[in-house]
Amino acid sequence: MRDAARAAGVVAAIDSVMPWHGANRFIRDELASGRAGKPISVEARFVINLFNGNPHGDYWQWFGVRSNGASVVRNLGTHTLHLLVYLLGEVEAVTALTAKALKEWHFQDGTMMRPQVDDTAQILLRFANGTMGSVTLGWCSAPISGWRMELSAENVSYRTEDPGYFPTNADLKLLRGERTQAFVPMPVPPAYPSAPDERFRSALGAAQAWDIAQAAQDFVRAIRTGGAPLPDFETGYHVEAVVEAIARASESRTWVSVADVSAGR
Repeated sequence: MRDAARAAGVVAAIDSVMPWHGANRFIRDELASGRAGKPISVEARFVINLFNGNPHGDYWQWFGVRSNGASVVRNLGTHTLHLLVYLLGEVEAVTALTAKALKEWHFQDGTMMRPQVDDTAQILLRFANGTMGSVTLGWCSAPISGWRMELSAENVSYRTEDPGYFPTNADLKLLRGERTQAFVPMPVPPAYPSAPDERFRSALGAAQAWDIAQAAQDFVRAIRTGGAPLPDFETGYHVEAVVEAIARASESRTWVSVADVSAGR
């Protein structure tokens, strides 16, 4: 798909919206400006309950079928990776463990399925800029833990939290801590709005729809004026290579080079 978009000369975007959250855009700018200092490590945890007695999971039964291309890494993991790549740049190498922790999914109508895909993952990342990272994923946790990320840098560290099913711009909390201080909540600066412009506000109710609208606006901008949308297919290709490297690493119990995967090796 990336190669086809390149050959056709068209604009192609991916609907992974975490890079559009105001808190994350603020953190990215703090890192890019050097105010935070050199990034040292990042820890992301995205753990929710879709299939452990939650009626909300009935709608998502297709996640358990391998031929549909789903897994906890391919779903929760790709959203997480798109954000981390946006903040820290490309991933150089990974190692990982993935597992099918819950062997049966039971639904409200009395039916049951045995999922064909992994529902839990622990991932270690080495970024090209030297930052180390860890990612915990799960969608069969008994409580709804939600989203949490902690990014540590030389001068300042940042934390984002959202206890819901999927982090949204409207609900994501931002915390900041300096060298000798504990983390304290901080408002996202007004320069990073939590909603798209006024044209969308009467038509969109759900917080996540606002996030998608921001990405859609940027897609239209890229078509009209040029430049890459966020995220674009080039980034998507890199994230898919990371996902494939995670699968290889879990099977081989070794570190896997993302560049080797990208090159088809």
